[in-house]
Amino acid sequence: MRASLRRSQSLSPDEPIATPIAERFSEPSGSTGLPLAAGQNVCVQLEAKLMEKDYFWRWTTQIASSERSGEIATRFEQSQLQGTILSPAKLRKLGSDYVPRLSEAGIVHRRALELMEGRASLEEIARQLAIEFPARFSHWHKALSYAGALSQDYSR
Repeated sequence: MRASLRRSQSLSPDEPIATPIAERFSEPSGSTGLPLAAGQNVCVQLEAKLMEKDYFWRWTTQIASSERSGEIATRFEQSQLQGTILSPAKLRKLGSDYVPRLSEAGIVHRRALELMEGRASLEEIARQLAIEFPARFSHWHKALSYAGALSQDYSR
């Protein structure tokens, strides 16, 4: 579906739209557009769910029949996931029975957070990370920028 929204429009009275929502959506797969008759009703239900730092969008579109009053001629259920290809390995990692093990990057991340217990400066943390993970950090200055980014996100 294609739509055009102005900046001044909003989805709720408290939250204005920062960018046109239509830019995030595309037509249904394989669609070449949908002809509409004058006065034909189109209903779009949008759902946005905050996941981590971004929104996951889902939308349902219903187009009323132009010939039979009260009937729905077309209905689409769409989401961002419909355009995303997930490998079997990624899908397996989402399963409730999956038993995860940290990757090397996860181990470094966890250790850096463990060192941020309120006793060591970022320089001390960076020096320790460089000692423990020399393949990842060739010099403590490189570990310092890594630890600093984590500190911005997770320290109080």
